[in-house]
Amino acid sequence: MESTLDAVRQRLELERQALRREADQLKDDFVALVSHELRTPLASIIATLEVLADETERLSPDGRRFLDVIDRNARRLLRLIGQLLFASELQAGRIPARREWVDAEAVVRDAADLARASAAARMVTVDVAVEPVAKLWADPDRLAQLCDNLISNAIKFTPAGGIVRVGLRGDGADVRLEVRDSGIGIPTHEHAQLFKRFYRGSAAIEQEVAGTGLGLWIADAIARMHDGTIAVHSEVGAGTTFIVVLPAARPAASTRRGAP
Repeated sequence: MESTLDAVRQRLELERQALRREADQLKDDFVALVSHELRTPLASIIATLEVLADETERLSPDGRRFLDVIDRNARRLLRLIGQLLFASELQAGRIPARREWVDAEAVVRDAADLARASAAARMVTVDVAVEPVAKLWADPDRLAQLCDNLISNAIKFTPAGGIVRVGLRGDGADVRLEVRDSGIGIPTHEHAQLFKRFYRGSAAIEQEVAGTGLGLWIADAIARMHDGTIAVHSEVGAGTTFIVVLPAARPAASTRRGAP
């Protein structure tokens, strides 16, 4: 009798795993399809907004403000679609990457500058402290995406009047990026889950913070693509710090170790 029950349990578990894989595949296919379909019209909208931006002197102050709001949100949607498409590529094992010597200081400063508009809208300050560091043998677009994800994540979880500190410095033979916020913090028991695909922490759910649960998963994948690491230090009510360590030296052979 016991052996029969064990056999039934094993069969049910196998069926459950198969259904989960099928559901994940359907989700990935849906995300890829919708993202591709949305990207083209959004790109057209943004191009039209750029043309309109040259005619702002003809608009009233309210008209210019509305145009800025449309442009900012269209670009936000385009970035989100880019995240979804990249997530689909990662999940499928297709990781587009090109390597070159990258000025990490410029990448970090650009990412912080791009984030300042959304930070200002939330009344959050972005402070940057960048030291001269060795150039990285990296994909500049992916490195920028990693910085964007960490900084935007920090801004989302920082209340009005708070501050997000972005730091870059040399760490021996490595380059160390730190993004620290003065936000709500993350319970210790959730730290191990943060870099899982589609995972959203309890604070994000309770406070209805917008997000897909992909940003940190992608940041982790990009760090590992570059033979680096990402870690988190956080305490509820005391803010959160994400630390990325990337090797400055060019590897003997190009690898994509640790990619999903």
